[in-house]
Amino acid sequence: LVGSEMCKETGFTDVPKHAFYADAVDWAVEVGVTKGTTAKTFSPNDKCIRAQIVTFLYRYFVVD
Repeated sequence: LVGSEMCKETGFTDVPKHAFYADAVDWAVEVGVTKGTTAKTFSPNDKCIRAQIVTFLYRYFVVD
């Protein structure tokens, strides 16, 4: 959620609509923090490596 508005669904095939993290994934894609591992997948069960975390933080704090 961004404020009180719902983000649009990303449509990742591996993120179920009712998963507890689905809204967070939708938000992160909408604001540009992540793009997923492919155009259709997010890979929520993969480990997040340090470089990915740094990229997320950079995109959130630096990139408009």
